[in-house]
Amino acid sequence: MKTSFANPGNKTTAMRALETIKQQNGSVDELNTHFRLLISKAGLDMVQNAALLVQMYEDAISLRLFQTLVVNGKNSDNIETYMANTSEVD
Repeated sequence: MKTSFANPGNKTTAMRALETIKQQNGSVDELNTHFRLLISKAGLDMVQNAALLVQMYEDAISLRLFQTLVVNGKNSDNIETYMANTSEVD
């Protein structure tokens, strides 16, 4: 019999994945898609958890890209804006 209750372990797994996700050799758009998926799976609100998500995102993107964003004033405290700016700069 299938249960209709969500597995709480999935949220924990998604949070751990958000904490460790890295861009590596993939594109920023691929990272953004995966990052958004994990946010959804973790059940996080992008506005209420903006500071946490921005920190996780900064840890996920490459150092070169992070530096470019900061130098050009394209980093943001809004995760959606940050992700859009990162995609534009990459």
